[in-house]
Amino acid sequence: MTEEWRDIAGYDDYYQVSSFGRVKSLERYIQQSDGMKAPYRIPPKILKPKRAKGGYLAVNLSKNGKAHHHRIHRMVAEAFIPNPEGLPSVNHKNEDKTDNRVENLEWCTQAYNNDYGTRQQRVQINQKQRRAVCMMSLDGEVLRDFPTCLSAARYITGESSGKSQRVRVTDNNIRRACRLHQHKAYGYRWEFQQ
Repeated sequence: MTEEWRDIAGYDDYYQVSSFGRVKSLERYIQQSDGMKAPYRIPPKILKPKRAKGGYLAVNLSKNGKAHHHRIHRMVAEAFIPNPEGLPSVNHKNEDKTDNRVENLEWCTQAYNNDYGTRQQRVQINQKQRRAVCMMSLDGEVLRDFPTCLSAARYITGESSGKSQRVRVTDNNIRRACRLHQHKAYGYRWEFQQ
């Protein structure tokens, strides 16, 4: 199969994405701000992707002095895969988030994407690896048990969501206290339950 390049929507004449999941900037000329000097040439080049949140590959695309972060798998799907039903998510068929070839991608619903392949097995393994934690007074009296450090962090912070920076920091501090044995955090001793 030969590599095919197509313009990226909103970045025509600036960037293209390929059927192999590569992104390149196109050759263009930029007028310098003083207006007196001749425009300078920006040569074409293949962009080096970075790993984004969740393990996906992404690049920054710039236009009119503004840069925006874009995930490569979505750009490939938007350029090469028809989506007549308007499905919101892009699934990696082989479950490799770095394999952005067009034949490895498909449009799908969020529910389908969440349940695809071995995800349920990985979630079950992750659940088994979670460790319960015990909150104790400084003299060793057990005050409360929690199923996870995250649930303990939510209790300490009083927040119901585990997504805030404050909850994540608290979670990490409780884990550290459990690993260091007899170490305290937030006025309590913490231990992993056996």
